[in-house]
Amino acid sequence: MFSFTPDYPYYVNAVEVSKGGSGYCISFENGKEVYHKENDKQLPCEVEHIYPDYSLYPKLTKDTAYGFMSRGCPGGCDFCHVEAKEGRKAYKVADLSEFWRGQPDVTAGYMPGMADGRVGKYGKI
Repeated sequence: MFSFTPDYPYYVNAVEVSKGGSGYCISFENGKEVYHKENDKQLPCEVEHIYPDYSLYPKLTKDTAYGFMSRGCPGGCDFCHVEAKEGRKAYKVADLSEFWRGQPDVTAGYMPGMADGRVGKYGKI
């Protein structure tokens, strides 16, 4: 996921394993994350719509739904690769209904300028 995240070191017993996303196309150089387009393998769009496996972190996800509903960022910060990879804009990739099934708390990743007019990179709805 990040330039400092190690790859999964264990054998995966599967017919096919697809690896992609930011962790495979960025490196950390001179204190900055650098995007390498030639290493970028786009994951299938279905990835944006997979319901999270909350059982992996039961204490952290009890009564809470998490999800990213947008990609990109209008910020263009010097230290970040998101502008190079996904553009200097925010765009919708999923709906809240894909991550929420009645949990009392909903934490969604969203960016400024989204249709709902909320401000801030991440926040509680």
